Amino acid sequence: MMNFNMSIKDNNVVMSLLEGAGLYSRECYKVLDKAKSDGRMVNYYNAKFHGAEAMFKSLDYLWHKNHYADLKPYAGDDPVNKAELAVDKAKMVAAKAKFDHAYALYKEAHDEWMK
Repeated sequence: MMNFNMSIKDNNVVMSLLEGAGLYSRECYKVLDKAKSDGRMVNYYNAKFHGAEAMFKSLDYLWHKNHYADLKPYAGDDPVNKAELAVDKAKMVAAKAKFDHAYALYKEAHDEWMK
C-alpha cells in the first residue's frame, strides 16, 4: 500500500506535482481501459489507476491545506474576511473528503489485486 502523507509547504511545488499526477492518472486510465478490453491484468491496472487518483486527490488536499494556512494569519476581524476564510476552510474540508473517498477506492482495488 502506498503512503500518501506529504509535507510540502510550497504551493508552487505542489502545483507542479499536481500537474504531473493528473497526467499520470490519465495514462493509468488509458492502460486500464486497454486491459479491460484485452481482459487481462485488470485488477492490477485498476489498483494502479486508483492509486494515481488517490495521489492526485492527496496533492489537491495538500494544496488547499497550504492555501488555508497561508490565508489564516492575514484574516481580519471584519465579517467579509471571516466569511472568505470560512469558504476556504470548507474547500479544504471538501478536498479532504474527496481524498478519503479516493483512498478508500484505492484500498479496495489494492486488496482485490492482492487476492
